[in-house]
Amino acid sequence: MNLNDLEDNGLKMNKYWSKKDYKKTLNTLYDVFKNTLTLSDIGFKIRTVKKTGRIELVSDRVFIDGTIADEISKLLPSSASCFNIYG
Repeated sequence: MNLNDLEDNGLKMNKYWSKKDYKKTLNTLYDVFKNTLTLSDIGFKIRTVKKTGRIELVSDRVFIDGTIADEISKLLPSSASCFNIYG
């Protein structure tokens, strides 16, 4: 199957590979994404809890990826994670 077949069917890619001679460094890629992605692009939003005045970082995902959770914990060391189940 080639890439054009997938794109014509409206499927979305979940991985991109670079060529071996790709000139951009990993740090450059991080800088590009840091300046272009928003929280909502990856399913997050920030909201304030009126009753407590605290701030919540909420995900549309069922689970937050471990690497993202680790980075959040580094940035907000006094934060705590929780899991809500809505019925």
